[in-house]
Amino acid sequence: MNHPGHPNAASGLGRRPTASLPPSTEPQRTPSTVQTGQAQDHAAKTGGLTACCRWFFCCRWCVRASYSPEETELDDKKGPQNEPVTVPHTITPNEPAVIDSGGSSDPLSVLSVEFLRVENGTAHHTDEYEGLDFVVRRGQPFDLRLLLNRPFDLDKDLLSIQVTTGEQPQVNKGTEVLLHPSSSLPAGKWGAYVKDVDHHNLILSLSSPPHCIIGRYKIDIGPETEEVCGYRSSTTYVYILFNPWCCDDEVYLEDEEEQKEYVLNETGLIYYGTKHQIGSRGWNFGQFEEGVLRACFDLLDRSGMPVTGRHNPVSVSRVVSAMVNCQDDRGVLEGNWSGDYSLGIPPTAWNGSVVILRQYSKTGRPVRYGQCWVFSACGHHWNFHVWNDCWMKRPDLPEGYGGWQAIDATPQETSAGSFQCGPASVNAIKDGMVFLPYDTPFVFAEVNSDRIFWLLKKNGETERLNTERHAIGHSISTKAIGLNQRQDVTHLYKHSEGSQDERIAVELACKHGSRADFFTASSPSEVTVAVKTDERVVMGNDVVISVVLQNIADASRQISLTLQVQVMYYTGVCSTMCKRQKFNVNLDPNKGTSARERNSNGEKRSNRYGRACGSSSVA
Repeated sequence: MNHPGHPNAASGLGRRPTASLPPSTEPQRTPSTVQTGQAQDHAAKTGGLTACCRWFFCCRWCVRASYSPEETELDDKKGPQNEPVTVPHTITPNEPAVIDSGGSSDPLSVLSVEFLRVENGTAHHTDEYEGLDFVVRRGQPFDLRLLLNRPFDLDKDLLSIQVTTGEQPQVNKGTEVLLHPSSSLPAGKWGAYVKDVDHHNLILSLSSPPHCIIGRYKIDIGPETEEVCGYRSSTTYVYILFNPWCCDDEVYLEDEEEQKEYVLNETGLIYYGTKHQIGSRGWNFGQFEEGVLRACFDLLDRSGMPVTGRHNPVSVSRVVSAMVNCQDDRGVLEGNWSGDYSLGIPPTAWNGSVVILRQYSKTGRPVRYGQCWVFSACGHHWNFHVWNDCWMKRPDLPEGYGGWQAIDATPQETSAGSFQCGPASVNAIKDGMVFLPYDTPFVFAEVNSDRIFWLLKKNGETERLNTERHAIGHSISTKAIGLNQRQDVTHLYKHSEGSQDERIAVELACKHGSRADFFTASSPSEVTVAVKTDERVVMGNDVVISVVLQNIADASRQISLTLQVQVMYYTGVCSTMCKRQKFNVNLDPNKGTSARERNSNGEKRSNRYGRACGSSSVA
């Protein structure tokens, strides 16, 4: 039997067993099926349903019959009530299907379906997707061209369209839809209508609701009868995606330039460094390259996320944040901050998502290795950290907290039992509304944390020595729209430092924290210490470090100052010791002094994300 994608199979003229009849009723071999004697009467009564179909247990569309091509003879004595049967003509593989130019009394059959990739791709902004699959966006109609065995009669002929997704489609779960063409497309739900008829060609327009499930679909199209064969998209998936161009979709983006930048642009920039030295590196997202879209849906399948939940961008983005890391679910990337990458590829070697996603889709095993900028493109106090923002409505939150949502795939701490983070409303983060889902307290801390210094005593007790209020979240950066330049978005995440709005937001967040008392101002120290360096340090040049001590007490102080310089990675992990020196200083009341040290960078470091750091202690 021909596979369902073969033209003969699609038309219902695929190879079937040839019946052996008594000599008195044996038909002549002609290009079409011949009926004689009682067979004609029987066919008229059954509407054309042949006995051979019923004997071989054909399903509704007939192309999924259980017989094999090797079965070439039938014993008519075993047929139901020994009835005469219709003898189909055996179609050779190279023989074209017969298109009947007769009247509407002939049974209608769908010979083939053309998905009109060029026309639909342009309308749905999916024309750049590579591969054989058909990609459209939800909430927007798309057209199919049907080739029929005869002209379509709008007044008499009826078509049935079945749309399914998932392994076990069910109507009550929204994974199976049965459509019949109407006079127009309904708004906001599944629908179909005959857009144009040209002899044997028919343009059929289908629409999906703006809240339908995203994923792989299959489409079956056939006449509204049980007796004839239909078309099944067994070799072509129809991918339905979120639609930023549909105003009723939860991911709708109104600005055309933002649509181009955040949806259609295949490349971007990732920023790293410190507030005084912000660097960038290019990244190829490659969302349109062959195999990437399939890999993304394979990722959802491996996550175990129910198909019925894939209509919601909040749920989908949360699952993606968990599946990009492999901490507890064998996700895409295995993190490694040890410096030993002998069993994989160093994180700094990656420059795009395509190879990573293809390798994961092919092997099903986590790809080695990634760090935060790699996790984001596919909580610690670090020199820099990278995460993603996604645009969507948040009907589960109070008004005003939709829009940009932060998700973080770097495995730092668990949320609801899994290493996942977000989506957290950026507006909620800015206002200190940390009680709103999801993981808003964690992201708030990523951009607003205080740096607290503790003294661990011999008896195990701790004493807070000092608190730096503005140590975290100085510069939050993203690529500018349409330009290869940095755009500062710090103002979207936090109010101006020292402003009344910032104080209110931090106080509100701290009230819902585990140590609300830490927000209270600490008593000023009698001796202040400030470490100063050149704002822009050039790799390979000397570094001048100044330590400024200020005695604000009314009495003299004997100070023992230890200055230590080490290499520190962006994760906060210290490495090689560069220099250590001790100073003894006598400070008069309300006086200050400074110590200067020049550190020569005699060792070249291979890790571009390391830096020299100084630490000091005062006794």
